[in-house]
Amino acid sequence: MVGERRLLFHFDSLNPLVLAALCTALLLYGGILKTKQRYALRSLFDETEILSVSGSIVSNPVRVNAGTFYRADVALEGVETRGGARSSARGIVCVLIPAEIAEAYMPGKLYTRSVRAVSGRGSGDVPVCESGANISFCGHFSQRGVFISETAEALPEKSGVLFCVMKARRITRMHFRRLMFSWGAAGGLILALLSGMREYTEADFSVAFKNAGLSHVLALSGMHLSLFGSIGRAFGFRLFGKRGEALFQLVSVLLFVWFAGLSPSLFRALLCSVLLLLCAACSVQNVRLVYVLCAAFLIHVVLRPYEARELSFMLSYGSLFGILLLGSVVSVPLSARLPPFLASGLSAGSGAFLFTAPVTAAHFHTLTPIGIVATVFVSPLIGVFFCSALVLIVISLLFPCFSSSASFLLKIQYTLIKRVAQLFSMAPHFSFRNE
Repeated sequence: MVGERRLLFHFDSLNPLVLAALCTALLLYGGILKTKQRYALRSLFDETEILSVSGSIVSNPVRVNAGTFYRADVALEGVETRGGARSSARGIVCVLIPAEIAEAYMPGKLYTRSVRAVSGRGSGDVPVCESGANISFCGHFSQRGVFISETAEALPEKSGVLFCVMKARRITRMHFRRLMFSWGAAGGLILALLSGMREYTEADFSVAFKNAGLSHVLALSGMHLSLFGSIGRAFGFRLFGKRGEALFQLVSVLLFVWFAGLSPSLFRALLCSVLLLLCAACSVQNVRLVYVLCAAFLIHVVLRPYEARELSFMLSYGSLFGILLLGSVVSVPLSARLPPFLASGLSAGSGAFLFTAPVTAAHFHTLTPIGIVATVFVSPLIGVFFCSALVLIVISLLFPCFSSSASFLLKIQYTLIKRVAQLFSMAPHFSFRNE
């Protein structure tokens, strides 16, 4: 049995698809293959002359710099200089949006600044900083090509089906945020798991997960897509039999991605799901997941090369690659001594840790091997919490009077998850920071 596992691992390592992915990774992260910004700024003016940029937000704003700014990618349509000259523009630039602007419509995050000060143009149109919003930002470019906004103004909505769909997404996310805010800390965790919004995640909860090596559990990834895909598949089978399974599964996955937004880890999960669905549609039998992951990696690098150096990209692919390549090897000695659920959990955690340890050490200067054990116990709790949240959200939308009871039930589960994470966070970790 051990010989078969080792032979299987050796075969996977020499497969052309795996070799192509490994060589591409070595070229990328070895500094040989440079990744340029595919959508660099193009306009008639130099960055140093530009006072304002206008365009549509194409990513979910993410809080940075201890919450003082939110980072978002903006697809440019025009720029204006300090002298008042204007030009059309193309490209995607990173914009830092002041928190008082980005959080203007968020429940529980009201600011005392006047509308005139926030909008900056006296129009009174405070922008909704969500993906698809058409906004003009005033500020300046930094030396790294990041536009630091000081004020912002909402521009008129565009017409068309696509822009109507994006507007519906903004409204849906706003109302969902308000519902989850009313559920307190448990609602903040649901926001992080379902939409990637971490503005309402408790600080001590985030610290406990980070110190316990559990930050990856909160990232939007394959677990979420698998759950929504399974729900869609079940509905499709009940309504249309075998013919409707794949279609409903794909629609469910795409709806979740549409709502949550395409983060690098979620895009990886989407690519893997689509590839698996294509294999099933083509009646391809015995599909090896490691081959699917390698194909997704190569496609991802071609379609979105600018994400290859993002931390979430490296951790997402590295952890799953480690699980698929080393998990089965490590599980052989463990399965003889431990119960099956512990053996599989520890082997998967070990594979993920070994492949992501260099990235974690380089970025955070720390290693938390306790995460291998913590994941075995916390991931099932998160899974139960996730499923419970989906059921209770549907019930609360149908029967609003049940909302307070749903909040109470989720608070109990949230408290248990938090206490378990805090327990593991007390374990020692290794620090590599130079004093």
